[in-house]
Amino acid sequence: MRFDAEQFVKNLETNVKANLNAEISQLNTDKGDSLLSTLDSEAFYMQDIKSSAYNYDPICLIYVNDATLEEFSFDASINTYEIYLIIGYSEQNDINNGYRLLRYQKAIENYIAKNQNKVFRGVKASVNSLNPITLVLNESKQMNAVGVALEITIG
Repeated sequence: MRFDAEQFVKNLETNVKANLNAEISQLNTDKGDSLLSTLDSEAFYMQDIKSSAYNYDPICLIYVNDATLEEFSFDASINTYEIYLIIGYSEQNDINNGYRLLRYQKAIENYIAKNQNKVFRGVKASVNSLNPITLVLNESKQMNAVGVALEITIG
């Protein structure tokens, strides 16, 4: 069976859970503070933010944003996917929110750089930063969010 998008996302999810917190902790150590919080083992979500996300801060979301069929044949197709890797965190009404945003972005970028051979094996990939967004969990809970768009081509 050939490699597919589902397997890529499963590998990404497993690898992120195993390695992203180390990057967050390393950045805090490098900066000599504890500005960032690490992710709880249950704070990782695939495609959908469940109601349990309200219990965690920060959260990590892996989201398949787009899928395009580039070429089709009966024995092999080429597909391109855009997959977001996002960290959301609650604003803490202090002067450090902008720094927190930049540092979570850096943690994701460091994670990708150190794990690219494990994460992108078998796919053609590019990585682009996402503009900061607001994740709306419900009417009373919102989170700042940063991340990357992973564009992968499989086929």
